[in-house]
Amino acid sequence: MFPHLFRTDLGFVYTFSAIWLLGLCISLLIILRRNPGFNGWDGLLTAGVLALGLGRLQFVLENSEWFAENQAARWNWLQGGHSFAGVAFGALIGLYLWSYATQNNLRPMLSALAPTIPLLFFTGWLACYFDGCGYGQQTFTSWATAELPDNFGLMAARYQTQVLGMITAILVGFPMWISIRQSNGRKYGPHHFWGCLTILAAIRALIYLLQGSTVPMLGQNRIDMLLALAVAALAIVLRATKYLGHSN
Repeated sequence: MFPHLFRTDLGFVYTFSAIWLLGLCISLLIILRRNPGFNGWDGLLTAGVLALGLGRLQFVLENSEWFAENQAARWNWLQGGHSFAGVAFGALIGLYLWSYATQNNLRPMLSALAPTIPLLFFTGWLACYFDGCGYGQQTFTSWATAELPDNFGLMAARYQTQVLGMITAILVGFPMWISIRQSNGRKYGPHHFWGCLTILAAIRALIYLLQGSTVPMLGQNRIDMLLALAVAALAIVLRATKYLGHSN
């Protein structure tokens, strides 16, 4: 756990935020390199703002008791604290609103974003690894566990949820990157975007079963797990539509 990268006269620079900034910069470079004439920067900005807003809203609602006692920290976005489903839904809503307002087809945008999806998932898990968020449940020592902290720094034998998330992002992204790189003239398409989002969102839902954080429940199920499954289900539906993802 390494939450603070360094300190400045204006305060701490958080490792979580620095890793996310690096991941986003690499993603933008990938988009620019593969799409020299890319002109959807305003769409990415719209998606980013809504992703941060809804992601933070979900995080605050999931931790409402703590934020009731620390109200000034509710919208301290730079410290981290953005839940996955809110970020995903916010980004998708932002892309749709941009497409609707500017009359731009979303297919080129989704194609451009496709190679960045595994990278962004990896970035999120790596940021959580250093910050202690997304930590695993306490359990017995085994090959799948390690002596790890929660987000309060308390050490215990825990499932390595962050490592598992990073590994799955690599396992999903690397074969796709290699297949595109080695093919003659083949390019990323919207179906790659929705396929990666579906698989990684579903895997994230399964990883939630191993996490140790306390979140609201719906029956016997964690609400963050159900929302992650909703993201995966929405991606499957949108993948089947001709406008947003059909490969033909």
